[in-house]
Amino acid sequence: MVKMKNLLNGNVWLWERGKFINRRYVIQDLYQRFLDGDEDVLKLPKEEDPFWEPAEDVLIGTANVFLQSLAYALDFDDKITITDFKGNEEGFMFVNVTPCTQNGKALQDEDSFVEDPTELLGKPYHFKVTVRSGEVNKSRYSKGLTVKYKYQNESDYSVSPTIKDTLSPEWNYSRVISIPSVSQDHLDFFESSSIAFQLYGTQVESEADPRLSKLTTKELRQMENMNEQANGLSRRQTGMPGSEPSDEMTQLKSELVLMKRKFERLSKKEARLQDLCKEWFQKPREEQQFEPFLRVVKAVAKYEEEIEEEKKEDILQGQRMIKERQNGDLLKGANSVQGNGTVVKTTKDGKKVEGGSRACIVM
Repeated sequence: MVKMKNLLNGNVWLWERGKFINRRYVIQDLYQRFLDGDEDVLKLPKEEDPFWEPAEDVLIGTANVFLQSLAYALDFDDKITITDFKGNEEGFMFVNVTPCTQNGKALQDEDSFVEDPTELLGKPYHFKVTVRSGEVNKSRYSKGLTVKYKYQNESDYSVSPTIKDTLSPEWNYSRVISIPSVSQDHLDFFESSSIAFQLYGTQVESEADPRLSKLTTKELRQMENMNEQANGLSRRQTGMPGSEPSDEMTQLKSELVLMKRKFERLSKKEARLQDLCKEWFQKPREEQQFEPFLRVVKAVAKYEEEIEEEKKEDILQGQRMIKERQNGDLLKGANSVQGNGTVVKTTKDGKKVEGGSRACIVM
């Protein structure tokens, strides 16, 4: 890309290399004609002037949102930095990406969280992308601000409304993206890719400052360089990121947010399991129904149906212990359990006999 700037009114264009090369040949041809005494080159209409370009929206910068959270059915909501092609900070925007229903309603149920992304394979999946608001540093972009982005291999951009006459736009632009059946390619995209939000500023063909019109191109460029140096010094003094690797920082921040959200969800699950165990042990023995309790624990912990044989045996032993208690087969107060989980039974003649483990293990 080649950046072209009108030094009189500040408008900026980004040209493809091929377009720049074509303009270069036209400029060389016109210059040669001028050297040959052709004065018509001084009276060209602006449509034929290689230095003129109609005003168009300019790319201010981009901001990336990484999608790891979607692989765990978690949302992402944060302020992300907008940087230009040199890595300089141009502002920020608030973006939310959240799993939802097909009609865009956010999933509030804690059970929507998945510990293993492969649980999503083969299932329909929907998430909503919301560009809420932003803040832009340079006042020259107040004429209009628009956000564009594409998801994965989409051919067309999603385009927000253009907000004019402000540097603090409120877009509140939402879109629901639906995946009929999640594949491994989708999970790989969630884990390693991002959505690039492009911020465009509206430019208009404005009249140049009469004082600038009297300056030569060399003088205008010197003035421009002085302004850029002053802005760079100001950025260093205020601690602005400048040319730091913003994408890497954004990705690290996204991963940190994901880990925090996963920790919060798992902490809630752990607290719920502890509450269930306390409620069960506080019940009278005759009300301690083990099988309903196990079903609730499995539902909260999202147990897999295939349980290791050793754990199965422990659960079956626990079931037998509860049934024995409920049926009154054990002598009340006559049996005890050692610290290693071994049940010590007292027979009718008063002898103590060690039985097998009766520990119910909840992993």
